[in-house]
Amino acid sequence: MKIALVTGGGTGIGRAAAIELNKIDFEVYVIGRREKELKETSSLRTNKNFDIVPVTVDITKSEKLNRFLKKLKKETVELICYSTMRAWAHLGYP
Repeated sequence: MKIALVTGGGTGIGRAAAIELNKIDFEVYVIGRREKELKETSSLRTNKNFDIVPVTVDITKSEKLNRFLKKLKKETVELICYSTMRAWAHLGYP
């Protein structure tokens, strides 16, 4: 199974990316602070074989994000990661 993480998946580009990745057979974890918007993104999936899973986490709180990532790592074999530029910038990537 292919898995994608999409930060900011509740709205805008993040939401669009999550929906498109799900269409091409990715299990997608949408990560953000606003639970309502994440659940709405999840409800927009069209691929009935793979989920869009809402995860309410503030990525600026690194300890919470790290706990989630460790849990996910234990449960998965393959992870293909996608993120918005905001998240990359916060995490210290160029």
